[in-house]
Amino acid sequence: MGLIAAEAFKRVLPLYVVVRAGNDELKNLYEAAGFEVIVAEHAERGMGNSLSAGLQRVSATDNTGCLVGLADMPLVQEETLRLLCSKLQAGSEIVRPIYQGEFGQPVGFTRAHFVNLIGLNEDKGARDYLEQHAQLIDYVEVSDAGVVTDIDTPQDLAKISDTT
Repeated sequence: MGLIAAEAFKRVLPLYVVVRAGNDELKNLYEAAGFEVIVAEHAERGMGNSLSAGLQRVSATDNTGCLVGLADMPLVQEETLRLLCSKLQAGSEIVRPIYQGEFGQPVGFTRAHFVNLIGLNEDKGARDYLEQHAQLIDYVEVSDAGVVTDIDTPQDLAKISDTT
């Protein structure tokens, strides 16, 4: 599932994949597929730690922004990723897709937000950060249900398999 999500991102922008420390099987799988893998040493403490590990690596590049996506959301369309990137390049500080009134993923951030996001370490990821910076978010209406479709259980997978 994560490979499918990662492949869509890779076709649009440079990609870094974050995996939990100790998950060598997953790390090897991504590396064999040609992805740069970042190991989150304290991922068990929550999504904020994984986000921090990824953004530490991204901040060492000359990237002016990034999209933060989730491995359990493999249906996000390339067109949506391109749209979010273009909004960041056009001057938005934070971009987030909305599908039929529901907030989606991935979320895009400019470099100005990296240092604060690197400081996250809780299980909420960037949720509180987004709430605290709501006035800076440009919400982008999309027709891509993939931005709100996560696959957490075999039942979720069965539901999307029935519709595709």
